This record gives sequence, structure tokens and C-alpha cells, in this order.
Amino acid sequence: MDTDLTKQIKEMVYVSMYGTNWKDLDKNVDKVANQIIGELSQESKEYMIKNPRPVEYHFSLGLYIRNNYIYNSKEFGNCYRVDDISSEIIKRIIDKLTEENTD
Repeated sequence: MDTDLTKQIKEMVYVSMYGTNWKDLDKNVDKVANQIIGELSQESKEYMIKNPRPVEYHFSLGLYIRNNYIYNSKEFGNCYRVDDISSEIIKRIIDKLTEENTD
């Protein structure tokens, strides 16, 4: 159970690490994930469903995300943990694709 102090500390950690609070970070990760899913070909979506390990995409999709959505973006602030954020976006994409595939 989080106390108010624990919540405040967590919030300060997120802001210092990611340049934004966790609610905004989560909202922006979801927004970018949805945009990228809309850009992916059906073949790419199927590949990601069959190969759901985010690390596989670090130097491909991850690089695209960092260059086009994170660096110099207002949404992610002055974040210096760009690899972490791109990984979270890739995980979100895989989760969403997997959910769609099981429906």
C-alpha cells in the first residue's frame, strides 16, 4: 500500500528520470503505440505477434520511435531515458496487437 509520501517520491523519480509524471508518460506511450500500430503493415503486425520480445526491435522499430517520437518532443519532455521509453512503447504495441489477435 502506497502512502502519500511514497506516491510523492515515486512521482519525483518519474519526473527526474523521464521529464514528465507517470500519468502523462503512460498517456503518451499509449498515444504513440496507437499511432505506430496504424502505420504498421499487416505483415509487421503478424511478425510482432509471433515474436513478442521487445529487445528484438531495439535497433529497428526502437530507433524509429526514438528518432521520430521521443527526441525533441514536447510529449516526453527532457527525457534522458529514451531507450526505456521506446521499450515501453514497443511493449505496449505488442500487448495491443496480442489483445487484438485474441479477440
